[in-house]
Amino acid sequence: GLIYFTGRLRMLEKRQEQIRELSSKHQQLKEELEEAKSRLSLPPAKWTGEFEVDQDLDRGSQEFLEALLRTTEDLQDCVILCKSRVMMETCFDTAAQDEQQGVGEEAARTRKVV
Repeated sequence: GLIYFTGRLRMLEKRQEQIRELSSKHQQLKEELEEAKSRLSLPPAKWTGEFEVDQDLDRGSQEFLEALLRTTEDLQDCVILCKSRVMMETCFDTAAQDEQQGVGEEAARTRKVV
């Protein structure tokens, strides 16, 4: 009896710790997604509620932990895709600016030579 109770208590404490850690990561990812959406000029409401865990689940249950894990993984995938898109657009914008600047400098040198 006592050994079972102690083992169950440890399992519940471990689950609570996992939920706390995942909830913190989930919140951080949501903030990163908001920043990425802003940089991509996406509507603030895009994906709102898509990465939320069912509120009807008991916050201490194994089902909640599993749902939080799946949702956090999906959110992380979305954040990675958005950040990649930000990097791609930033690199493209920088390359385009460098190219325009290079053309402008070339034109200025040509005018000076003539």
